Amino acid sequence: MGPYLLGALIGKDTKDSLKKGFEIERAFLQDAKLDLSGISQGDGAGGDWADLFSPEFMCQYLAYWTTRPEQDVFLRALPILGKDGTLAKIQKRNPGAGHVFAKTGTFDSEDRLNGKMMLNGKGLAGYVITKSGRKLAFAAYVNHVSLPPDPDAAQSVGGQALGEIAAAAYDAEF
Repeated sequence: MGPYLLGALIGKDTKDSLKKGFEIERAFLQDAKLDLSGISQGDGAGGDWADLFSPEFMCQYLAYWTTRPEQDVFLRALPILGKDGTLAKIQKRNPGAGHVFAKTGTFDSEDRLNGKMMLNGKGLAGYVITKSGRKLAFAAYVNHVSLPPDPDAAQSVGGQALGEIAAAAYDAEF
């Protein structure tokens, strides 16, 4: 929905707001000096097969936000590992809980051949405030994992794995 709103509200184009919105978004990212070869977007809503973001791009994007005056607002808007959002159920007892600020994304599909689910991709991207107080940008993904036909499987398998990886960074010595 973002590009549609950007195009209509900022670009003042209601005839082709999606095209105008992507032009505005691309200009913003290019002005930030981000390498756009690691991303692709189809509709801007996050559910299109073309909506792809490499971990490298996400880390560059997150690092860029630390240079902006709105960085504290951006950080406070992210869910916190073990505390809220979709991260509330992940790694609650891990020492990193409360120190990982990140957004998740899940893309799964039904595997009818095997009567299961396929976790096509699950990502976790955000910041870790390490034990020493350093802020690290990170992005990690789990792709193509066969899951039982349970609606919570992506969270209980992929989400837990990603949460554990992010929480381990809390103990990292940098």
